[in-house]
Amino acid sequence: ACLRDKSNRVRRHTLMVLTHLILNDMVKVKGQVCEIALCLRDNEVRIRDMARLLFNELSKRSNNPIYNLLPDIVSRLSAMAVKKEDFRGIMAFLLNFIKKDRQNEMLVDKLCHRFPK
Repeated sequence: ACLRDKSNRVRRHTLMVLTHLILNDMVKVKGQVCEIALCLRDNEVRIRDMARLLFNELSKRSNNPIYNLLPDIVSRLSAMAVKKEDFRGIMAFLLNFIKKDRQNEMLVDKLCHRFPK
């Protein structure tokens, strides 16, 4: 909720604390990842940059958490009233971290399984 606060200062400090906790493995990223992804399109440059930094650092980890988090991010963003251009911007940024063809294929498969039958 604090990542959507009207105050730039509150959003920036919340993201700073979350970034510290996530990168130091004190908090799991899964619960907050969609809200953090929305920060990639924040009006405040420092907030956007900090969100980019967090995802860049996560992408360097051996278990590629961004690949594992993407289906959840897509589902949650789709359920929210996110503007189309914001959704595209967020996904374009995050999909740049998926480098292997096999991961692309598996990601498509995971997303297709989420569609209602």
